[in-house]
Amino acid sequence: MSSTIEQVQSVAGSGLPGAAMLRRLRVLIVEAVIAAFAYAGLTAASKSVCFGGSDANGGFLDADGHPSQTVPICVTATLHASPFILIAIAAIVFFTIGRVLARARDEASAIRTFHRAAIIVLAVAAVSVAAAYVCFFAFTPLEGLPDEGFHYLGFPFAVVDVTTTSLAN
Repeated sequence: MSSTIEQVQSVAGSGLPGAAMLRRLRVLIVEAVIAAFAYAGLTAASKSVCFGGSDANGGFLDADGHPSQTVPICVTATLHASPFILIAIAAIVFFTIGRVLARARDEASAIRTFHRAAIIVLAVAAVSVAAAYVCFFAFTPLEGLPDEGFHYLGFPFAVVDVTTTSLAN
């Protein structure tokens, strides 16, 4: 055997050709799973507001503080992880595997490609968390939210669940 192959085998710890590349692929997959769970766990927030209130006599007040016969409405917005980001993380991994199979000239270039993909996966997760919070807290006014249900207000970084209740509840 040549000295280069022996060096690669001793570093890889296995006589299997491509063992180092498979280890780097395994690390990429583990990093992608951890990044997806971290994104999903960190992308959670909520905020709410009630348009009006109640007075000392048990009556209702409108948003301007005037007595009202109608029950004030409360709006709650809850931030959740977007499935689009989770799909994007998986797509990066599969695209990278395809790219290595199609274009890698040797084991070193394949390892570099897997390493770059891991950096991209971590960056996508981190940027998505930050963008989701910025969109949610800076650009989501509770007064103008649409009807109840899921809304992609921070698209594609997050999903917002809007719930309306009456103050009497």
